[in-house]
Amino acid sequence: MNLTAVSISRDPKSLDVQVPFYCHTQGWKPVLGRDNADMVRLRYITDRYNAAIEKALEIYPATDHVLIIDSYYLHFAPEVATLISHYQSGWMLGASIWQENKQYLRPTVSYYDTMSVQEFVGKYWRKNDLPRGLIPVSGVGACWIFPLKAWQNSDGFEVKTNPYEMMTSRCIDGVSLGLKTMLDCDVKLWRTPEDNPDIPSYSAWKRLVMSIGMWRRKIKAR
Repeated sequence: MNLTAVSISRDPKSLDVQVPFYCHTQGWKPVLGRDNADMVRLRYITDRYNAAIEKALEIYPATDHVLIIDSYYLHFAPEVATLISHYQSGWMLGASIWQENKQYLRPTVSYYDTMSVQEFVGKYWRKNDLPRGLIPVSGVGACWIFPLKAWQNSDGFEVKTNPYEMMTSRCIDGVSLGLKTMLDCDVKLWRTPEDNPDIPSYSAWKRLVMSIGMWRRKIKAR
């Protein structure tokens, strides 16, 4: 297997893992917001990743498998190395990506990249009770490995509109190759309020107020 890791960024980045790595900086422009129905944003990111893979293939022509890794996760080198070691041909394998929600007195954990793993929408866990092992899912994204052939057969990534999504495993043709889509819950990556301010992280006082409001709503609903 000849695996090449590919990312996109404004500035050059590195990945401390023993595989070829290419960070694509060409064509960067400021695109604000995180609206998953914003077609300008979806097409911009998708086009840059397609260009990134094309350039990576020029540099590393023997590539036959690709690791897509968003720049947010480049510092998780040990976890990425573990993901690579778990990968098998015939799979599209993604790392699991989580966020801790400090909105109420008892924090919960939810799945961050639900655009990819739609099975986890609306689900919550305690931090010491997260899923483990390999789980078959409908899609993976953000940090995932796949055979280059799936991308080539699709003429690159496409943008989906029903529902809106980009850069997930559903955006290339894994079906015709009989690929299994697997989520590796033994490889856990995290998003935090430091890199996404939309993740709730309230003060202890506000968490108390929010919790009281939640308890009152539950009592009224009985």
